Amino acid sequence: MWNENRDNDINGEQGLNNTGQQLQVSRMYGLLHLMRISNEFVIMRDSMEMFPLPGNEVEPEVFPSRINAEFNAAHGVSQGRATDLMLSLSMKAELNRAKIRDLAVNAMDELTKLSMEKEPLWQYDPNKDAEVLNYTEYNRIRFTILDETLDEVIKLIAADAPLNMDNLNRANNIGLSAEEHIQQARSNSQVEAASRATANYIQMPPLSVVYIFMDVKLWSFFFSDILARAMVLGILSPGPPTLDGALQVMSAEYHAPSPLVPTRESYFARYCKMLAYNVWMVVDVSLEDLLSNNPLMSCKRRPSGCLIEGLPGGTTKVTWIEHVQAENAIVPTLFKPLVESGFIYGANRWIDVLVRQSERLQLIVQHSISNLLPGNAESVGMDGLLRLTERMKRSFCSALSATKAYSWKPIPFNGREDILVKTHEVEGDHDHAAFLTVTTSFWLPTKPKIVLQYLRNEKNQVKWDLLGYGYRAEEALHLHGGVTTDNVISVIKMVEEEEEENTTSIMLQESHESATGSYVVFAPLDLPAMACLLDGHDMNGISILPSGFIVLPDQPGRHGEGSTGSVVTVAVQLFDKSARLNFIPADSVDTLLTLIVDCESRIRNALVQAPQN
Repeated sequence: MWNENRDNDINGEQGLNNTGQQLQVSRMYGLLHLMRISNEFVIMRDSMEMFPLPGNEVEPEVFPSRINAEFNAAHGVSQGRATDLMLSLSMKAELNRAKIRDLAVNAMDELTKLSMEKEPLWQYDPNKDAEVLNYTEYNRIRFTILDETLDEVIKLIAADAPLNMDNLNRANNIGLSAEEHIQQARSNSQVEAASRATANYIQMPPLSVVYIFMDVKLWSFFFSDILARAMVLGILSPGPPTLDGALQVMSAEYHAPSPLVPTRESYFARYCKMLAYNVWMVVDVSLEDLLSNNPLMSCKRRPSGCLIEGLPGGTTKVTWIEHVQAENAIVPTLFKPLVESGFIYGANRWIDVLVRQSERLQLIVQHSISNLLPGNAESVGMDGLLRLTERMKRSFCSALSATKAYSWKPIPFNGREDILVKTHEVEGDHDHAAFLTVTTSFWLPTKPKIVLQYLRNEKNQVKWDLLGYGYRAEEALHLHGGVTTDNVISVIKMVEEEEEENTTSIMLQESHESATGSYVVFAPLDLPAMACLLDGHDMNGISILPSGFIVLPDQPGRHGEGSTGSVVTVAVQLFDKSARLNFIPADSVDTLLTLIVDCESRIRNALVQAPQN
């Protein structure tokens, strides 16, 4: 179906085949230019953070004695950067460049086949609410070179024939089932997972989607929920002007919705190919074999990526395949079912983020175009509000990241080691004061939907937030952050109970409900800042320090139906004039501990002990 261009030179020098395709690409570039004019790319791209905030190079002895773990971010970062440099230098050798090209072409071929196959290669798993790879079929029809014994086992299973035990005995695997035999061929210390998900309607043309994946800043911006760090180590082929044949070497660090879960780090080649008219494929494949015995390689990307198909009306269908092998030995018990099943890092989550971000950008484009028309003051304010909310969400994801650029330290409390704190410096502050972030994750025997409804209701905030004591919350503005009602942006007035007419501060809040993870993120704003924002002034001068919640089902499954409860992660951020990048006063530690423990306790009492409203 899409094979006619697969044999094109990898440098993309043959270009487009006919004038019709050239006109189509010209229209795509015209729309892309309109998106840039209307701030879908350039302005948002200029304001986004490609890398997380600076790490915490903290010596343990300067902390209060009650905090007993070591901060070792500086060592981790230097190791990672050294590996980046090593791979960057290694790929400059022509032999390695040729190997990378061959690997990318083979990965493209495999991913193209995987995207077209249906059952029995792909089977829907209701427990994971995803299409998952049937490894028996995968190894039978392709793709890997098997030893003779394992190959015989697979063929016998496919034919439903009796097993020849003599042949199995030769492999010293007596008594193993076929699936166990297959699993034994893989590393015992790693878990392999492959899933496929499809978004049938993305509100942008296919070439724009391709640009998102081939521009590391746009990729980091779109997927800040999942990406902690991303960079291009080298470009083997730029693939101008349509990115057909573009090939680059990259490194990326992926984070979960809690710093309790270690990040995954991978080095890979990303290859882009136009398979047919208006049909593209972007594939990733790991390059870890070029750097043998490296301890930082926690994740290997088997051929993974996207089939991007243009639809009538300038929209796009995206089929995502995520196939990884990763180390899960130190994942906390609370998150183990979600990580091992592929729920946190699987294709469904990538697709969910892509759809949500494309809907948000579509709204920003609409408001940006409306701003050009006279008499649209309301659109000016909404445009700035959408942008600030997006920055708030990205900042929250960065603050929660377990990336090696940060170093989290546990605060021991009643035998618990799951309350973490970190510092990061206030940029431009001559007194070197610091922001403090404290977080924990806990289980509730309550469905995720109920938890989200409780947390997103502004009237409940004063019930779980100690800092809201003596205030009443009133929603002043409500708008949808996407095309559905799942994403809600609210402007909330905080009114002192004793002074009914006195609004002392404003809270900006965004909440989003999704089967792959819901969240509530909020940040205080002063009244002058909100007034300037709604009047259309530059939002980049508004500082914002978000806190919030992430709510996950405790088991994978369709919309959390397989779960018996929820995994809730809460993070609170504060500015502390007395704290420094390498020092947190004892009374500040006590304050953070009180805030986080009291918040968890109040939520638990409201949703578990108290009857549901």
